[in-house]
Amino acid sequence: MNAIIERDIQSALMDACADAGVEYKHMPTDGRWHRTDVSGDRNGKGDASIMLFADGMGGIVCNWKGETKTFFVDDGRQLTDAERAERKQRANAAKKESDEKRARERNHAAAVSLDAVGKVRPAQNDNPYLLRKGLTAVDSLLEVEATELKSIVGYEPRARGESLTGRILIAPIYIGSLLVSLEFIDEAGRKSALKGGAKAGGHWAASAPTKTSRRILIAEGMADALTLHASTGDAAVAALSAANLAQVAEAMREAYPDAEIVIGGDLGNGAQEAIDAAAAVGGKVAFPDFGADRLANQKDFSDLYVAHGADAVKRCIDAPVAPSADTSESDSAGLLDDEPDAPIDDAPVSKGKRARSSDGCIPAGFTVTDRGVFYEEDDGTPHWICSELHVRALVRDRASENWGRLLEWNDADRHPHVWALPMEMLRSDGADMRGELARLGLDIAPGAKARNKLTEYVITSKPKARGRCVTRTGWYEGAFVFPDRTVGAARERVIFQAETVARAYSQAGTLSEWQQGVARYCPGNSRLLLAVSTAFASMLLQFSGQESGGLNFVGDSSTGKTTALRAACSVFGGKEYMQRWRATANGLEGLATLHNDTLLVLDELAQVDAREAGEIAYMLANGSGKARAGRSGAARARQTWQLLFLSAGEIGLSQHMQAVGKKTKAGQEVRLVEIPADAGAGFGLFESLHGMAGGAALSSAINEAAVRSYGTPAIAFLDALCAEIQEIEPWLKRETSAFLGRHLPANANGQAHRVCQRFALIGLAGEYATASGITGWEPQQALQAAADCFDVWMENRGGSGNQERASILSHVKAFFESHEESRFSDLADTSDRPTINRAGFRRCTETGIEYLVLPEVFKREICTGFDPKSVARNLIDAGWVRPSSDGKSQRSERLPGKGTTRVYVFTSALWEAQ
Repeated sequence: MNAIIERDIQSALMDACADAGVEYKHMPTDGRWHRTDVSGDRNGKGDASIMLFADGMGGIVCNWKGETKTFFVDDGRQLTDAERAERKQRANAAKKESDEKRARERNHAAAVSLDAVGKVRPAQNDNPYLLRKGLTAVDSLLEVEATELKSIVGYEPRARGESLTGRILIAPIYIGSLLVSLEFIDEAGRKSALKGGAKAGGHWAASAPTKTSRRILIAEGMADALTLHASTGDAAVAALSAANLAQVAEAMREAYPDAEIVIGGDLGNGAQEAIDAAAAVGGKVAFPDFGADRLANQKDFSDLYVAHGADAVKRCIDAPVAPSADTSESDSAGLLDDEPDAPIDDAPVSKGKRARSSDGCIPAGFTVTDRGVFYEEDDGTPHWICSELHVRALVRDRASENWGRLLEWNDADRHPHVWALPMEMLRSDGADMRGELARLGLDIAPGAKARNKLTEYVITSKPKARGRCVTRTGWYEGAFVFPDRTVGAARERVIFQAETVARAYSQAGTLSEWQQGVARYCPGNSRLLLAVSTAFASMLLQFSGQESGGLNFVGDSSTGKTTALRAACSVFGGKEYMQRWRATANGLEGLATLHNDTLLVLDELAQVDAREAGEIAYMLANGSGKARAGRSGAARARQTWQLLFLSAGEIGLSQHMQAVGKKTKAGQEVRLVEIPADAGAGFGLFESLHGMAGGAALSSAINEAAVRSYGTPAIAFLDALCAEIQEIEPWLKRETSAFLGRHLPANANGQAHRVCQRFALIGLAGEYATASGITGWEPQQALQAAADCFDVWMENRGGSGNQERASILSHVKAFFESHEESRFSDLADTSDRPTINRAGFRRCTETGIEYLVLPEVFKREICTGFDPKSVARNLIDAGWVRPSSDGKSQRSERLPGKGTTRVYVFTSALWEAQ
């Protein structure tokens, strides 16, 4: 009997929740109130309560944003007068208890709110959330560190089960003139309201209306209200939820009867609420217009502001429409994403839930609900395919190739995922796609049929939204593309598309925390300044006209090399951003593509195969991978990139290659510039300890800070760059020329010129970041560090001359020092002493000893690793080889037993050089 009652009470509760618009949860029959959520509230604010009577015969569902419903298991049965009176009394008592509890919670929340606003500070313009939205703070917006929030409000506010982090924005909520609650928004955009605070009819004012306000703008969220005010200058308030729009609009109409009221709606689930709110007060409604290429994740006015600027927002607000009586989701000029679908009969969906479409376009036979994707057989039987998955847009590259689908879903922790799936992954059975979706938390039904239907669903979904895809990070038409975001605005939305979702680029902490933990230790330490400035320089490389290249810190273990690399990594991401040289050339091609227009950091040079090290340095700097054949045998497109790379190792490239008998070429050493890690101050890489006990203590402080705070400097740098992108190229050209004029010797060759240009770019990037308020360094510190390190490079190199010529002369000297006595026959010697492995002959002349080298020995041994013609030309220029009368490098000489033979004649200038 108890099992029957339990089943009936839960079934009745499910129906009551659906009727009241409350999320169903299994509840105990204990006569106590339990929190749950309003249906469709993805933020999980707990705006509903459920109580089941202890006898298991009924209960109450209270939607704090809507209605309260009392229900009984045997609803519909004819009741006696006594039963009816008893139930009415029970319902009234429970309702009274609920109202009293709610009133106590509201009063407490109001008192906490009043106390809290006196303890927190005004919001600052550098708040990461405001920076990402491109907005500035207003007087009514407050701010507090997450670590302080619990002590102020008495508990730890959470959103979707996660703690709020970083610098928290606080929006005070008013009903009329009374402060009733607080809304919290953290740096990641997660929102939470003060527990127990009143919400219905409450608003936050970005710019409070007055009796003289001609127009009042009402938005759903805080960012939208700030956007509307910033774009129009009008009074703007936030209702803080779509369900609250109508009540806030009615309150505004009552307080300001002569003002025009415009509801700024979202292109999502709350669009109909915006239309209804405008209709209720005789107002108008406006929706953001992104044009034909709008993507589904562009829903509100703050998205429009980021994508197209304030003028685009103002145009929409200045052309609102009056909602007609028959306005519906399906006829709102194609603006709404989530059109209503008929619920599936017998599908496992709570009563009252509407099936939701994916951007208004779901393939025939499929239905998407909050319970997942379903496929309906001809007999009407629904089959579950996977958890909720939306196909939001079709994406393609600028050549209308590399087509893909933009997918969105939440994992079991309600963490959102977005992935631009290349359609090439579906060329077979879709296993690659399913593997990546499963790895990222999508639940997929077992069985071959369900798997095939998932592939069919993705392929046949054809949303109207479009986007441009890129297969590598970096600049695209004025916007900078990361795997997880795009900074700046191109002509249309640009999306990173790849077969896997990359997580190397990430953010944690705040910019000010990064400045205090990492950047402040750089001044006075030339190598640290250089490393961090190189990270910024990678984003300027495209505007400089320079080719890719790298820097390599060389020195003993525990000198601080890896610390410099980690400091540079923190500009873009956390500890996982650093890569290792321990990889094949093919693997490094993929890494280079992922770091296009950014910094590739590779630690421990000795771990790469010495036989490949030189070629990899060429490959990374030349910006192109190997040509490969595709499945059909035709050539596949090469992987290309443009980047700066930062490296460290206990040995340099030349020493590493010598271990396998290879020699470095001058081009390799120019592409990977080696800097001694030891700065010569007795502290390893460091010259200034900034009050630390030693180099180890300073390294630990920087490493710990780089794990806590990272990623925000790159975003801030790009935000500043995109705001004046047209001025960057001429500025770089002008300042680079000035740097070369100050620091490049007048007789420098092309190799030193190229390296000096790279150091100039690095120093100027550090200066630009400083001028943009990102580093906290003093002006000229980054440029001075670049100049100092360039001087060190030239000193170690032996000057600003041609390094290839120096390498040739050194190699030739080494040959003669090893073999001048043993492998050359003396032309004046009449003995029969044999010369083993003869390289040539020697003779005494009036000007000194000359060596006559046989042509094949010259090509095979003396010129090993070099071009023979280049060697001969450099030897003649140095005066080491005496040319023939016609200027050729070989002369005709009579040799014993050989007659007249062409040889290379080395003069006494060689020995004078030794």
